[in-house]
Amino acid sequence: MTETTSGDDTPEATPTPQTTETSSRVDTPEATPTPTQVTTGQLTKSADERKAILDRTLADRGAQGWRIETRSDYQATIATGNRINHVLHLILTIITAGLWGIVWILLAIFGGIKRRIITVDEYGNVVDRKI
Repeated sequence: MTETTSGDDTPEATPTPQTTETSSRVDTPEATPTPTQVTTGQLTKSADERKAILDRTLADRGAQGWRIETRSDYQATIATGNRINHVLHLILTIITAGLWGIVWILLAIFGGIKRRIITVDEYGNVVDRKI
């Protein structure tokens, strides 16, 4: 309803015409689920979409300092960190009469290369597993 005001500042209600529309909706191929989509309840992604999702995920991880070791269409192995030079630490431990051994042990436990596997499933979900 539209309100109009008359000269004495009292609102008068004037009825607005009600229109009814019948929409003729045409189902597009994107909106029509396939039998696989109906049974699982989720929409599957195309190969190009899955590759694009993996590309975006790897770009984000690259910005965080990870590097790509291996890559396939829907899966990649990423790594961060460096290998521990055990020969150098052995020499330093001998020179410092064993004191450097504490640092060497801590580096062996917490340092080194850390690897993860990034996988994109058929629904576009990104699975990040530690290996």
